[in-house]
Amino acid sequence: MKYIIDRTERSWVICEDEKGEMISIPLASIQGTFQDGDILILEKGIYYAKKNQDTTNQTKFDALFKRNKH
Repeated sequence: MKYIIDRTERSWVICEDEKGEMISIPLASIQGTFQDGDILILEKGIYYAKKNQDTTNQTKFDALFKRNKH
């Protein structure tokens, strides 16, 4: 199952599942580092964080735009 990380609240990570429903996952149960917008994958009972390529591409675009603006 895949989720998109929406935000972190205290010791919970709030995610949107593939059906568009919001769920809370304990922060301690997630392997790896992550940020809002990243993908969370549940495999064999373990949550793994994976960088969302769209977020990464947007960050690169923003940096390029700022650099060319000056």
